[in-house]
Amino acid sequence: MFMIYYRRQGISPVLVNLLRQSFQAAPKGCILQGSRDSIRNRCINGRQLFTLHKTLHFRPQYNKDGVPKTYTLIYENSQGPLLSISRVLSTAGGISGAGVAIWYLIDSWEQLQPSQLYVLSGACLLCAAAAVSVNVIARFYLARIYMNEAEGHFIGIRQSFFSRISQMDYSLKDVQPPVQDKGKPIHSKTTVRIKDRNFHIRAADFIIPKYYNVHLKFL
Repeated sequence: MFMIYYRRQGISPVLVNLLRQSFQAAPKGCILQGSRDSIRNRCINGRQLFTLHKTLHFRPQYNKDGVPKTYTLIYENSQGPLLSISRVLSTAGGISGAGVAIWYLIDSWEQLQPSQLYVLSGACLLCAAAAVSVNVIARFYLARIYMNEAEGHFIGIRQSFFSRISQMDYSLKDVQPPVQDKGKPIHSKTTVRIKDRNFHIRAADFIIPKYYNVHLKFL
């Protein structure tokens, strides 16, 4: 009956099966979370986040990040690829644009009118500002977080200029809970301070949800 109704509504049978599974009990080792926008099934053992919109796979990158395999991946920024592409494009474009403007200023300095000098100087500064601003904004995001539960030790992975990898070792004593502003709930995302630096984190990016509360100092 369930299948017939949705076929009449023009909904794919594949989506029907997903909807039927969402109303069943969560499998062992997984936590079922429902929301108005999507039905999520966060599987801890498989480290896979399923939604009706997309499926995200979380894979530790021990060799790339230089992290021992005794650590468990607990967080991966879903906006990481977008940030990486934005940084590469803005850095390359900003440096190239500023370089062209400077070269043109040097090569044609005597032939340029004052208004043209102002325009080229402004373009050079704008290109440089674009390259720097995107990289500065990206510094407020962690790409991944690993944890050694036995030691209570975390390793945060950051990307510096030109997508170079750097590590930040910290423990819970280095984490300051966020200041909750009125009208800004922290159940989905917030900003925490780790070793005197602010980082934006999202609850949906935590592979093991309890560690979001840990960073909020709720546990």
